[in-house]
Amino acid sequence: LLDALEAHHAEQLGLLDEHLLAIRRADQAMLAICVQRQQTAALRLSELEQVRAQLVGEIVGRASAAKSLAAPVTLSALAHRAGPDAAPRLLAQASRLRTLVAECLDKQVIIAQASTSLLGHVQSLVRQIARNLSDTGTYARHHTTAAPAHSIRAVDVLS
Repeated sequence: LLDALEAHHAEQLGLLDEHLLAIRRADQAMLAICVQRQQTAALRLSELEQVRAQLVGEIVGRASAAKSLAAPVTLSALAHRAGPDAAPRLLAQASRLRTLVAECLDKQVIIAQASTSLLGHVQSLVRQIARNLSDTGTYARHHTTAAPAHSIRAVDVLS
């Protein structure tokens, strides 16, 4: 299970990198593919979490699991129960998994910021286009004078 969770989060990092690249390129088709692949990955993670919950229930026992709802059982706590032979390996794997999850969360924050920046850029461009076309009456009242556009914002997304 830990191997599967680690592989999943490593794959998720790759998907998040692709998503950020799609935002940088403002590639709508690539964004759609990224979102679809991330939704599929989220379903797989949900299945892994169900297996994890079942496995934890078997390890700690049903009565202990009911009591531990207020305080969730961590991978580190489970690793210590595995004994001195397996604990170091399991603790190392738990640490790697924790690092991968943290990296995924950091990338998700970057993607949210990049998405907001791109949306602001697009909205700014649409407002400038509307101002420049207002004399046609398409985007504004007839016979209104558009204010001159002095600048165009640019988007540069770096991770």
